[in-house]
Amino acid sequence: MYPLDGPSLKLARAREHLDALDLEAAAFYNLNPRPARVTRYLDSKDGCYVFGMEVFAYPPVHLGLIVGDACHNMRASLDHLACLLVHLAGNAVNRDNGFPLYRKSNPGRFRRAIDGIPVEAVRAIENLQPYQGGDTQELLGILNELDGLDKHELIAAAAGDLTLRLPTGPAPGWSMRELDNGFEIRIPRAVVDAEIDFKPKPTAAIVFGDAQIKIRQLGEIHDAIRDDVFPRFTRFFPKC
Repeated sequence: MYPLDGPSLKLARAREHLDALDLEAAAFYNLNPRPARVTRYLDSKDGCYVFGMEVFAYPPVHLGLIVGDACHNMRASLDHLACLLVHLAGNAVNRDNGFPLYRKSNPGRFRRAIDGIPVEAVRAIENLQPYQGGDTQELLGILNELDGLDKHELIAAAAGDLTLRLPTGPAPGWSMRELDNGFEIRIPRAVVDAEIDFKPKPTAAIVFGDAQIKIRQLGEIHDAIRDDVFPRFTRFFPKC
């Protein structure tokens, strides 16, 4: 058995939860009538492009449970990795050992978490801290926050996210107004070239937690651990 099989199995279990989440989300999106309606039009009165979303149904509560299970398994895969590194150095695992993840440097807690881990592996862990910046580091920070949230409350699911892809980038002078069951965004036409192919594709998405994390981002966290985090540590483990 290869030493990283344990963490990899935890990560594979997280993938199963994410696949189940994809199926549940697809069923929600395909409700008839649709759970949300996205509109766009040009208001001839003030010359503003108007994009809006009305929500008629909300995602099932148990989607938050699936997200919590997926995040726990992804987070645990990292802690398992850290404990394997302790064993690799011939040391005994203690209750403080784990894979630390901090948005702000915390030397004291970091030292306790990596106690007994080889120095070179500690450097690799330090390079993955969210406060260091980087795509993988940011995803690990999101994972840590969602896993921490799930320990104390149900991760809430909402269908209130509206993504607009605008060819001109951020638009000055835009405004947002809340509606009874949704919201609308108004963007002055004057800020864009009238000749441009101005056809953004607004899409609605299920989001989780206060940070409004999308299902796509959960998959990106999984892939970052598999394709970026684990490979940084394989050199420390001899193949069996």
